Amino acid sequence: MLKEYWTKTRTYGDDSVVRKEAVPLVYTPGMFFEANAPHKVVDDVFTRIWKRKKNTHAQYVRERDAHHSKINFTTVNPTNAYDYFEPEWNCEDEVRLGQHVVSYGDGPKFVCGVSVLASTEGCIVYSIGSNYDFSFEYAVNKIAPQCEIHTFDGTLNLTKRALPKGLEGKNIQFHNWNIVSDCRSEELAKFNSPSLCVADSLRRLGHHESTITWLKIDCEGCEYTVMAEFAESSVRIDQIMIEIHGTNALMIERLFSSLHNAGMMIFHKERNHIGCAGYKCVEYSLMTSDYAKRVLRAFLNMKERWIFDLHKFSKSKGPKSQGAQDIYFEQIFANIGTTNRYFVEFGFNEPNYTSGGSGANTWNLYDSGWRGLLLDGTRENAEINLHAHYLFEQNIASILSKYKVPKELDLLSCDMDSHDIFVLRGILNAGYRPRVFTTEYNSNYPLEYAIALIDPTVTGTDVSNYDFSFKGCAWGASASALRMIAEKFGYTLVGRVGILDLVWLRNDLIEDNWEVPYFEWFFEDAPLGSIHHFKQTSHEIFEYLVDFNVLEKTGGIQKAKEAARSALEHSDLPCFSSLRMTE
Repeated sequence: MLKEYWTKTRTYGDDSVVRKEAVPLVYTPGMFFEANAPHKVVDDVFTRIWKRKKNTHAQYVRERDAHHSKINFTTVNPTNAYDYFEPEWNCEDEVRLGQHVVSYGDGPKFVCGVSVLASTEGCIVYSIGSNYDFSFEYAVNKIAPQCEIHTFDGTLNLTKRALPKGLEGKNIQFHNWNIVSDCRSEELAKFNSPSLCVADSLRRLGHHESTITWLKIDCEGCEYTVMAEFAESSVRIDQIMIEIHGTNALMIERLFSSLHNAGMMIFHKERNHIGCAGYKCVEYSLMTSDYAKRVLRAFLNMKERWIFDLHKFSKSKGPKSQGAQDIYFEQIFANIGTTNRYFVEFGFNEPNYTSGGSGANTWNLYDSGWRGLLLDGTRENAEINLHAHYLFEQNIASILSKYKVPKELDLLSCDMDSHDIFVLRGILNAGYRPRVFTTEYNSNYPLEYAIALIDPTVTGTDVSNYDFSFKGCAWGASASALRMIAEKFGYTLVGRVGILDLVWLRNDLIEDNWEVPYFEWFFEDAPLGSIHHFKQTSHEIFEYLVDFNVLEKTGGIQKAKEAARSALEHSDLPCFSSLRMTE
């Protein structure tokens, strides 16, 4: 089998850190992989190892809980108070961070997955309790300089002793207040130094709906109440390094129960022999299952395949959307985070969210506290910010400006069943850069067709008497036409919702450790070319269609119309079978 560990030294803090890394030295055929092996083999290796670790952990938890249920923690001897709480997970990439890594108990902290932290954009690290010692923060900054590091300590008198110079240059923000559990003013007044409760601290820093990647807490006893407040807040915490004080076994058991209920697993335990006699305070490190999974993937040098995994929901139904759009948005924003939680949806085909219809893409987001602009050709509803406008490439920018839409909104949803691609082009040309956008695509066209329904204003047509009726199987634009405009402006396809929508993600938000399928992969199981909506029976339809590839390359509208007509009249597509030219 495997020799599980070997040890090597790397410099991270002011001195060095000891890193334990599980290195496969001996393996059975197929257990591990070569660097150039097919990804399926690699993925199978990860799945096998992860399943084994999860099963082992589940068995441990069952036995631990059964054992704990028989213990009266009120009568446990103080010297044995921490004996019932042992590591339950093995970290493949464990590092001790701090100034003096060779010490006994207090000072440096054991953490898991520094490579994961280093690759996490927008990461936030909290350090509660400082006493002027910023060596942990310095080490974190050296590993992951992109992370915001926030240190809290209200006991420091900065008029008598200044903070070390250069903290801001290392992305370290110091907050001269204690973090406590009770927000009531009469309780805060009991403290001898500035204090804020967990909820108010998170709101003041704008982190109340964020992910705290790492949280270090060493506050001489406050951990029992403060960690309970973090657990009840809306923040997500990936990893916790905590020193627990005291020998009240019942309090310790309740603290670990709350941490376990929040999904935390112990991966490190270290008794503090300096001032604590080895049993009065103990250092623990814990992490979530999701973070442990990222660590294992990084250790196996695998890219995260969450975009591949998302495709299994392609034909599902979300709680409120027409298809799986709700599910896609939840997963995508869980991975990229949100900024302003602002959306724009055009083609909103109902007077309000609850009146039925095919299901608005933004309904579930709206109910989750998102806000934005809704646009439709005929409907108005000020209560949900729904406004009636006919949209074209030439007027969309002024409409968005009128309603003060931010240039970088979190989500844009395009679904007019019409010349959406031209409206989208107008939005992107005007400098709007949604982080995610969805476009309805016409599944009647296979990938070799870049066909789109034209925007009449592009041809100078008077739209006052224009026929905006639904064009049956020739509605909207093909997937390949939409690909041209999306990739031109720096977006990559990350999802296909059945035969309804395509979901695009801005390229700068795609992390290096994510594996993204190639465009054609999303359509390998799609029924492209099958008839969807009524067939065309009149050659008049060709006055409304363009080959978007020809249009983009030449700018010639007539050439683009002729190219579309020629391709479709000579095709075998069911949508145009009645108009097929015979040789």
